[in-house]
Amino acid sequence: MPLAEELKKELLSEGRMLSEAVEKNLADLCREVDDKLYAYTNTLMPKFDKCEVIGTELPCRLNVNGIELASHIDLLVRDTTGVFGYGRGRLLVIDWKYRMETPTRGYLARNLQFAMYWMCALRGKILSYPFAGVWDEYQENAQMIWCHLPYLSPFKRKTTCKDMDGNSVTYLKGDQRPVNQIMRDVNFKTECVDEIEKDLMERVEIMRAGYFPKSPDPVRCTVCDSREFCTRGDTPELLENK
Repeated sequence: MPLAEELKKELLSEGRMLSEAVEKNLADLCREVDDKLYAYTNTLMPKFDKCEVIGTELPCRLNVNGIELASHIDLLVRDTTGVFGYGRGRLLVIDWKYRMETPTRGYLARNLQFAMYWMCALRGKILSYPFAGVWDEYQENAQMIWCHLPYLSPFKRKTTCKDMDGNSVTYLKGDQRPVNQIMRDVNFKTECVDEIEKDLMERVEIMRAGYFPKSPDPVRCTVCDSREFCTRGDTPELLENK
């Protein structure tokens, strides 16, 4: 059965409907997904084969001041060989993202969702083995990674884009994007834990008051005049000036 028909059948079984735009472009979308899967098998799969994959879509919990925050981690990996370059045995928390906007390190360092995942590995608990109901308290400074899936494919034309530090880099048609451009990392610092917890509690109070702020945007956050008021979890030396 073609991929497009499989997808439609699965969605219908779940009681979900495709939008008119998706229905119209479904074949093209499936071809794009197929291209990304092929690129994944050649780019990232050989690296993951050298790691211990702990699990996908793992529930995680974080208790802050008696309030339990809950979410799910896309992928949790133990890099047993150091193949990704973060050190042998490092715990990797990976978030799959399929959006056109590429994040800078500054954006990731201010991303509260990302910070919460990191806090769950450091101070919270993760349901590592759901079939056994086992919650693990890793108490580790995990490496946080945004996996930018559109970058799995080679460049289709000469392109100038931003690197992790916001600098412009030019690539030629057919160039394969470096793995460190696909796997975009940020290093949260333990010195920032208190400020991150404070920000999480502020978000809880805002939601309790009936307000739901828009999620940060990789593009608009970069040019936002107020970005310096947001905590960067990777630069504790800036906290005193916040």
